Amino acid sequence: PLSHGLALGPGSLVHTYATPAIADLLVNTGELTDGAVKRLAYTTNWTYSLYLPDALQPGGEGFIHTGMVRAIHAHVRRVHSRKGLDYSDYGAPISEFDMLRTWFDFTYIPYAGLRRMGWQLTAEEEKDVFYLWKIVGRMLGIRSDLFHGEDGVEASQETMDAIHAVDGEINEAARQLVDALMSGFVVNAKELTGFPENTLADWTAAHVRIIHGDEVADACGVAQSVMQPILEMEAPLVQERFDLLRQDKEALEAEIQKNEDMVRQMLTRDATYMKQDEGVKMKDGSMAVGA
Repeated sequence: PLSHGLALGPGSLVHTYATPAIADLLVNTGELTDGAVKRLAYTTNWTYSLYLPDALQPGGEGFIHTGMVRAIHAHVRRVHSRKGLDYSDYGAPISEFDMLRTWFDFTYIPYAGLRRMGWQLTAEEEKDVFYLWKIVGRMLGIRSDLFHGEDGVEASQETMDAIHAVDGEINEAARQLVDALMSGFVVNAKELTGFPENTLADWTAAHVRIIHGDEVADACGVAQSVMQPILEMEAPLVQERFDLLRQDKEALEAEIQKNEDMVRQMLTRDATYMKQDEGVKMKDGSMAVGA
């Protein structure tokens, strides 16, 4: 779960924040820079809930959280559309393009990153993960035809290249968000592991660089890490242990059960987006309340 958390946390969100269309909108709310620890915990809570058995059945944890994520997207889109801001450069806030790009931040980006960390899935496992996120994507309101043929890392490469061609340059808003994200992840990881924050900060920066590469990490202001070469050399051993585990069905099932139990202990419904009738707090401290 911790490796998965790295890929779906700093892995996914650094890529999300790297586009100015999303970064500018999120910084304007103030929630992601001022409340990064809680916001990251809520995002992790949502993504982890999706992977439990029957999570997306009506009433399941993933079903509930995904419904609320869709609701907050609609609420924030409505609030910002009423502010009369200039959206000519990047389009309407939380557009379908933004949502599709973010969909890849939970499919292509983390699973390409996990490969570099030593956790390469089989082709069938990877296809299953992408299918899971296609269901989540439909629940979030993304058209199903946009997912056609997006069944794995290699299959999605052409679409990712096209998205990157129109991303825009990483800006100061993106760097603020990445800095808050990194700090928030370290705080949450300390709660789970008990390791010192400076060690976890270096460890997190190393994985961000492994997942995204030095060019993106430098542009986002991610620190250099002394752990990076060590973790890169260890990746083949991680993959070897992973492959050996999958050859022992009984051991694999026990590991899956242990991980599911760990995830269930981490989940909570006490998330800010579960209380949207209280409104969305803007950067200036005002509350934007929906009708």
